Amino acid sequence: MIVQPIRSVFLSVGLSLAIGAVSVFSYSVPSSAGPRQPTLGEFVSSKSGSVGLGWQRSSGISKDAWLTAVGDETVKVGSRGRTFVVEPLLPAHRLAGSPRAAPIHSDIPLTDAFALHSRPGSTKVIYLDFNGQTMTNTAWSYPDPLVVPAYSIDGSASFSSTEKQNIIDAWSAVAEDYSMFDVDVTTEDPGQSAIDRTSYSDDRFGVRALITDENNGIADIACPTGCQGVAYVGTFDYVDPTGDWEWYSPAFAFSRPSFSGKILSDVISHEVGHNLGLSHDGQGNNAYYLGRSGWAPIMGAGYNQPLVQWSIGDYQGATNREDDFAIMRSYGLSLLADDFGNSAGTATTLSLNTSTSGTIHSRSDVDYFRFVPGAASVDIAVTLPSGSPNLDCSITVLNSLNRTVATANPSFLGLGTNSATGLTASITVAVTKGQTYFVKVDGVGVGKASSNGYSDYGSVGEYRLSVSGETQLTLAPGTPTISGTLKVGNPLTVDIGSWESGVETSQQWLRNGSPIASATGTSYVLQRSDGGKRISVAVTASKSGYTTMTATSASTGKVAK
Repeated sequence: MIVQPIRSVFLSVGLSLAIGAVSVFSYSVPSSAGPRQPTLGEFVSSKSGSVGLGWQRSSGISKDAWLTAVGDETVKVGSRGRTFVVEPLLPAHRLAGSPRAAPIHSDIPLTDAFALHSRPGSTKVIYLDFNGQTMTNTAWSYPDPLVVPAYSIDGSASFSSTEKQNIIDAWSAVAEDYSMFDVDVTTEDPGQSAIDRTSYSDDRFGVRALITDENNGIADIACPTGCQGVAYVGTFDYVDPTGDWEWYSPAFAFSRPSFSGKILSDVISHEVGHNLGLSHDGQGNNAYYLGRSGWAPIMGAGYNQPLVQWSIGDYQGATNREDDFAIMRSYGLSLLADDFGNSAGTATTLSLNTSTSGTIHSRSDVDYFRFVPGAASVDIAVTLPSGSPNLDCSITVLNSLNRTVATANPSFLGLGTNSATGLTASITVAVTKGQTYFVKVDGVGVGKASSNGYSDYGSVGEYRLSVSGETQLTLAPGTPTISGTLKVGNPLTVDIGSWESGVETSQQWLRNGSPIASATGTSYVLQRSDGGKRISVAVTASKSGYTTMTATSASTGKVAK
């Protein structure tokens, strides 16, 4: 990082910042405040007294969250007028959680812990940096460089198997949180140029989330009494007019040795959410909503809830009604293109007995699939690949007339910090062979969000769908019959019987049940070697989409010599 001329970050200043034609947001910290940053509420009060200062886009706070943010003591104002958030330390009782084990991704080798990518072709990146960093020329580290240690739960410089597993689990959960967006969540350093945005024409940029120990040098600057994380608000796609591309980077997530990958992911996704313009989801007088009945918002503090989703503030007592997806899109992320059709007319044909991966991108997104069963019943199942899913899914099975045949939407039940039932769905359906059916996958909520339920707003994410049954229909066999005089030298002919239209047939004549070489036509002239033997014929029929079927005629009497 390039060191620029000295400037004090936390002393009295009179700087201003404007984005385009938006209002200038500036302040001077009273000299008595020393290095302490004012809260947004203090700044507003000092600028405009009891009248209050209206929303300022250049603060990074969204218009919908402005009034809530003004009253949130965790929201501070940096020296350049941009807000940042200092998450208070979490009381031990909030992290007591459940005795259940954290989700484990045993399918990912530990050797891949630092080479994980959710969407490697994307131009946007969320880099989960567990390796530590020496920072210079940032809001956290000027004028002196700041050494931030690597993530560790045992104090060792090398990464243990437990630490690597936590990294894998945390990556998986963060990747799920952002799976609806065209962004690569990765643990492999993409290089600083892939993170910095140096101009408005620069389409390749992102954020570094630095995961480190709870006790670190940032605490002495941004939160002397300790904090769980620190991040600037609305800086994901920001272009610094002074050329200090890394001034507001990184976002910090502070870990404790007891943190599972799941809790790490909750902190990381929350801090990256601030970089993407999101403010806190509170309830009543509390800046952070802890959730209930197994559910919580990502921008709250859902460490003890198994289902943690993005929110629109439709739960009881919500103080922030930001549309999380809309805000994040306005700061540089784009939703992925829809992967599957949203109606029977645009349904994707399934290959039976195989798994198909998909993503529900928004509450309005449904995915339709078409299949033709080859048995009287099929097993349909939707599973979730993440150990910390966001999607609560339902299955609807429809016939060719678009009428509902069956549904599956099991009740959600949180079983502790890391486990819940009712998010996946499966069903066995009686069907008619050869008919066309559709299966619809949808993200759903539970009950009323305004009481103890949650809406389908944040019920999005990745899934895997399988429809299991016979892959081909079975042909109804015909009944072959033989006619002709049973005497050596005379011809015999076969009537293959009645098969379904469109079949292709072949014949094999048999002598006492054994194939006769080269006797494969619809007629056969009896040979001297057939004398005293019994003759039959096997008819094999095939048709695309059907199981090949063979039917054998009844044996004749003994052939006369």
